[in-house]
Amino acid sequence: MDFSDRKFNFEQYKAFFWAQFDLAEQSDEIELAAEKFFDAIHEDVLPLAALVTVLNHKCWYWYDNNEEDLSKIYSDLYYKYNDNAWDWLEKNGTDEERHWYFETLD
Repeated sequence: MDFSDRKFNFEQYKAFFWAQFDLAEQSDEIELAAEKFFDAIHEDVLPLAALVTVLNHKCWYWYDNNEEDLSKIYSDLYYKYNDNAWDWLEKNGTDEERHWYFETLD
């Protein structure tokens, strides 16, 4: 997936990822979608933060709707990709990017 031609703001990225995960849920490809998105955007803090935020919000959304299996999938993905994001930011991100990511996801 090529995001180089997409210049969204944070809210637009969140809406995009939410809609894409809605589609992935219909075909049981949530984990695959998350992996593809992360691989495509892991070097850009803005969509990266949006992706991790959506994973977290989807976890809580499904938890609040008593869908424990879906909530667990998203919870696991949230922790995995939040950790991956921090790893990348610690190695490659600027102080400003790390601060923004932390403030945004806190």
